[in-house]
Amino acid sequence: MNQDVLSKIVENNKGLISQGAVATYIPELAKVNKDYLGAVIAYPDGTMLSAGDTKVRFAIESISKTVVLALALLDNGEE
Repeated sequence: MNQDVLSKIVENNKGLISQGAVATYIPELAKVNKDYLGAVIAYPDGTMLSAGDTKVRFAIESISKTVVLALALLDNGEE
């Protein structure tokens, strides 16, 4: 992956935004502009790639669950 590829991926998928909807059952998510799209890749060596609306502050209500799950699995295993 490089900066040009990531930028193209984000740009090529902006047209798909209209197919989704903002989750209105969570007040903070309901405030988010549905037209924002961004992606960041952070490598272990400190290299960071970013494309799209990556400077916009946003709520992480639901996505935080996947991060917490990953940490729990790393700490405790699948069982």
